[in-house]
Amino acid sequence: MIRTGVIGVGRMGLNHVRIYSRIGGLAGVCDSDPEKVRAVADEFSCVAYRDPKTFLRESGVELVSIATPTSMHFEMAREALKAGVNVLLEKPICATVEEGRRLIDISKSSGAVLSVGHIERYNPVVRLTKDVLDAGRIGNIISVNAIRASPFPPRITDVGVIMDIGIHDIDLVRYFIGSDVVTVAALASQSCHPTYEDSAHILLGFESGCISHINVNWMTPKKIRKLYLIGSEGFAEADLMARTLLVTNPDGSSEILTAEKENALEKEIEDIMEAMSAGRPRTRMTPEDALAALGIAKACEEAYRSCNCIRMR
Repeated sequence: MIRTGVIGVGRMGLNHVRIYSRIGGLAGVCDSDPEKVRAVADEFSCVAYRDPKTFLRESGVELVSIATPTSMHFEMAREALKAGVNVLLEKPICATVEEGRRLIDISKSSGAVLSVGHIERYNPVVRLTKDVLDAGRIGNIISVNAIRASPFPPRITDVGVIMDIGIHDIDLVRYFIGSDVVTVAALASQSCHPTYEDSAHILLGFESGCISHINVNWMTPKKIRKLYLIGSEGFAEADLMARTLLVTNPDGSSEILTAEKENALEKEIEDIMEAMSAGRPRTRMTPEDALAALGIAKACEEAYRSCNCIRMR
């Protein structure tokens, strides 16, 4: 059994802890908050650590999830990778593109697997949608539009809505279209968040000629997670929460497909465990894809702040 651990036991980190306690050999948890980390360790019968270096050195973990604030991603993941520990790093990969590049280089030289937690890649309706696209059910993709909305989260203080949840759809539209983004435009507003944008409209132009519009906000009293895919021979509407896919044919007839009920985070963890066991250097969500999503998200922030259309280099 793979010895696993988690650095950062806030809301998302605790989700990792729960799954490792079921499917992996949870060896320890690490967090700077002494009361929180002790309570989690007691609940899940593992060892509590407050210092990440001590945790990596003494716990014997082979796989660690890192769910710290984004500003700490590079430092935490670098220490783990240099110690030969495989890393599942919550998104975004790092605070800057340069840090992300350096981290990928470190992972390659260390031989450890680095995966990034773009959890929607493991949503079963995303896999179903990709299968439908690959089968040519709606022809060639013309555009992919997305809306992702949530109530305002006071706990998010270090990034805005684009980097927190918009980056999910940035990755997904790039994944579905299968082409690189060449132009980025964005408008954003700040209504409730004290520092960052909490609503944004993003327009992406792809090398293939496809376009994408992403509407993301923290201002809606209920969660919405939908994508609309327009093709040359049909239309598809994916509901990532209901896990359904509505496929409409050129004659107007339609079919509703339902994805299997699966825990996306559990599938994400199983993917990196399988990569470790098989000696594969990469998982379904590669760090290179995560770095591309980060670069586009950064360009979105630059575009709305400067009121310019950004050309990706």
